Amino acid sequence: MHGLMLEPRTRLFGGLIVAAAAACFSVNGPWSRLGYRDGLEPLGLVTWRVGLGAAVLLGFVLWRASRGRPIASPRALPARVRAGLIAAGGATFLSNLLVFAAFERMTVAIALLTFYTYPVMVTVAVAALHRERPTSAKLVALVTALVGVVLVVASDVDPAEGLRFDAIGFLLALGGAAAHTSFVLLSRNGYRGVSSEQSAAFFLAFAFVGFVALAVAVTALGVAPGGWGQLAFPLEHGSVVPTLVLLGVVGGGAPYLLYLVGLRMIGAMRTAILAMLEPVVAVAMAAILLGESIAPLAVAGGALVLGAGVLLQRAPEPFAEPEVAEPEVAEPEVAEPEVPIVRHAAGPADGAG
Repeated sequence: MHGLMLEPRTRLFGGLIVAAAAACFSVNGPWSRLGYRDGLEPLGLVTWRVGLGAAVLLGFVLWRASRGRPIASPRALPARVRAGLIAAGGATFLSNLLVFAAFERMTVAIALLTFYTYPVMVTVAVAALHRERPTSAKLVALVTALVGVVLVVASDVDPAEGLRFDAIGFLLALGGAAAHTSFVLLSRNGYRGVSSEQSAAFFLAFAFVGFVALAVAVTALGVAPGGWGQLAFPLEHGSVVPTLVLLGVVGGGAPYLLYLVGLRMIGAMRTAILAMLEPVVAVAMAAILLGESIAPLAVAGGALVLGAGVLLQRAPEPFAEPEVAEPEVAEPEVAEPEVPIVRHAAGPADGAG
């Protein structure tokens, strides 16, 4: 193992990229509510979001390829890299699926709080794998951000509706947190040979195929209402298309790309902590788009999360990366120069001079 000290510029730039990703992810909450008001169902909404996000990123990949950016060929990738990509794609699908399923079974605030245990999971996993040892500054930032998220999410609870807890819903949200933890850990070093935009496009495409398959299965088995009809809803109601496009571009494609870029720059633990800005920005977005008031509790929680981000920027601790074995390159054989053998002439018949 060796430690790499993050340069201040890298730390700042990477942190801003992750913060931008969190801000983009935050539009999913308020704009999803608008979609639900127009008749969209969760399965249809999340399927279209990841599908449109994948399409946008694929277009970006092709645009960069036209300017000389090589596209990684799956056949040319090592088996370990291909396995990492598939595993991260599966984690993307599972985290989205499990969290949305948890929303259906219990109060959204409890599901969100359960999901945001994933930074703790990332910290423990990183420490166990010796990739990035948690320092005191990072632990303080983690606890501060978690307290802030609790305050922000708690401020969104409607006292009239009360809290609805469900054991299965809790396990679903916890599973979503575990899946996202796997995604973060895999994305840090699991497929370095593939660019961030190509990786993000693959993950969203993988999730899209998974949700379409789920819709087909739900329709065929009749285990839940809607199914395939949820996917066809936007084709019959054009009024929801702008909402889906915004969710796909701003809430899907852009944040996944930014998240991967920032993650590769500043490491898993810093990324997980800074990503907790998402619910803070979501409250502000809800106030702007939906006219909701911001409770003092949310302001206090937002200040704590922002303070945790500032603390991370002021704590230039090194992070450790696993050593990558250099490929063995066979050295070309260099023929030794022939040294002429001088023999003493015995006579003209020998042909030597």
